[in-house]
Amino acid sequence: MSAKQKNAKRISIILLVIALCLCFVSMIGTSLVQSDFGKIEVTTFTGTLSELSDMITQNTTENGKSVQIHFQPDAQYQFHFMMLKPDNASAETPVPAVICAHGGANTLELQMSSYLELARRGFYVISIDMAGHGWSDNGIQTASSGSYGMLAAAEYAMSLDFVDETQIGVTGHSLGNEACFQTIAALNVEGSDQRISAWVEGGDTMRSFNMTPEYREGLCWTLVINKFDEFDTTFFGANTILESDTAKGLIKGAYPQFDGDSVTEGQWYSADGPVERGENGAALGITEGICIQNPHTTHPMFHFSRVGSALTVQGFYDAFGVPAGAKYIEPNQQIWQIAAVFQGIGLVGFFMMLFPLVALLAGTKVFAGIKRPVVECANLRCLKDPREWSVLGISLVVFILFSFFSYCKLFPMGMTAFNDSAYPGTYVVNGVGLWSMACGIFALAVLCLQAFVRRILYRRDQDMSCNTFSAGGMETISQFLLTVLFAFTVVALMYIPVYIAHFVFGTDFRVCSFAIVGAKPNRFFTIAVKYIPMWALFYVPNAIVNANARYKDAPEWLTTILCGLANGVSMIIYIIIQYSTLYSTGGLWLASAEGAMAGIMAFALAPCLIFAAFSARFIYKKTGNIWASGLINAAVMCCITTFGCNFTSDLIFPF
Repeated sequence: MSAKQKNAKRISIILLVIALCLCFVSMIGTSLVQSDFGKIEVTTFTGTLSELSDMITQNTTENGKSVQIHFQPDAQYQFHFMMLKPDNASAETPVPAVICAHGGANTLELQMSSYLELARRGFYVISIDMAGHGWSDNGIQTASSGSYGMLAAAEYAMSLDFVDETQIGVTGHSLGNEACFQTIAALNVEGSDQRISAWVEGGDTMRSFNMTPEYREGLCWTLVINKFDEFDTTFFGANTILESDTAKGLIKGAYPQFDGDSVTEGQWYSADGPVERGENGAALGITEGICIQNPHTTHPMFHFSRVGSALTVQGFYDAFGVPAGAKYIEPNQQIWQIAAVFQGIGLVGFFMMLFPLVALLAGTKVFAGIKRPVVECANLRCLKDPREWSVLGISLVVFILFSFFSYCKLFPMGMTAFNDSAYPGTYVVNGVGLWSMACGIFALAVLCLQAFVRRILYRRDQDMSCNTFSAGGMETISQFLLTVLFAFTVVALMYIPVYIAHFVFGTDFRVCSFAIVGAKPNRFFTIAVKYIPMWALFYVPNAIVNANARYKDAPEWLTTILCGLANGVSMIIYIIIQYSTLYSTGGLWLASAEGAMAGIMAFALAPCLIFAAFSARFIYKKTGNIWASGLINAAVMCCITTFGCNFTSDLIFPF
């Protein structure tokens, strides 16, 4: 090994150590903040509804309670949730409990701003992985009356000796509100003693129109309609909701004599009229009422902003007051942002690991066979040559336009292709998958056209008309299979810290809804066989484009940035158009539920696509193997998209 190779290996080891340190700093820091530095006992439950039923029965007997089980004690499917018990909760001082549910295509950690801030204020909190998400199976959806498991979690909380079973609240974000609604529909019925007495609903509040007087009886309901909510604005004027008949009708459901021209934001209404909020977290002193909030936030920002967290806390303070044995903490006094910073550090460490792992593994004897020659700079074309920059420029513009307009059409199409309500999260997976496949096929067509045009333009300069697809050549089938194993090994090693974070520290790596989470092992084969090919159809051609975008008169960093922009600029354009329209008019440019989801997903897709350009160039320079580049990027991006949610059928192998 030469001195240069030894130095490169040493640098790779140092980078890997730094990446791992970032991951472990993230795990430890998030865990400490999540437990409020030891003041909150954080535990998890992973088991069947049958096991949970047995626990409820045992608790009911031991604690002298009479909790009835309204879900099916299924013994086949797995349910996962996190429990946060503050130190003030005891059998002598029972406290209110709140059940949290995340949005679609995500996991329980999405609700950290809610469960952490409520738990540190003395509430007992359960945050669930909804059916078909995270570590919970689809089957619990039917077994829990369509509540995604929340009904079972609520009744478990009622059975605990340190929980006041008459003070049970629920809160959800987006699809999580469906879990809340179905739990209320199952329990808040005539003759039921196990009622939900508080609901903070925020982000996609369409379930409010299904509430009946029976469901609302005994319920303190905080309805947070974000002024710029991508979903709510699709169905009604969220930015002008307070002046609408919709809001007035909701208030009249609690206060029939209401006759105002508009609803006062943040004002509670009961059957007797407006109710004044007490000071220092005092309960309102009513058993039933409604309050509508209309903050200047978007759909994702309800669970990832100081405003959204404060409104959630305030809603449960209003309903229950300060829990016994706890001290009042101002709703705006929050610490979850510290944990969010730690989670973001882990996200950086996760992506950073890719580079040293590729370099180190490619240098081993086991994977030496994947390497192919890299075209040297002296043999590359010139970017300043009019023939080249004209071909490149036109190709970039055409690809960006196709990427943008196909996203507008194909993402919604993929969402609805297999949109079965029993299998939440599939719509996002297939939306991204369909669009990725289309862009990959189009990229191949552009590459073919480029090769044809270059043969004409460079017909007198044969050395510069090299085969566009030469970078994709493989010497033998065994080399290809070894490359597949190499890609699998890199990605598997990247996910080891993710699983340590989950099983040891109860955390993940994320920024808002963009999360790196693990998946149950029984999903691996399905993802590998059915879903990674969808992403590979994009990332392998993309790696070929990247390998060809190298020039003797342009530095590598410049051409890599150009590739990154070509990858991500369509998503950036979509975000700009969609959200500038939303903020200026109160409505979306692509006004549909699918268009709303497309905008939210674009925030995650843009950085991933830009990152893929840099990782593809790095992997190609280390191995000369574009299949390694494409497959590693495809596997990483596919796992990020699919691991958090469940799936049924894809658009290639619908079985």
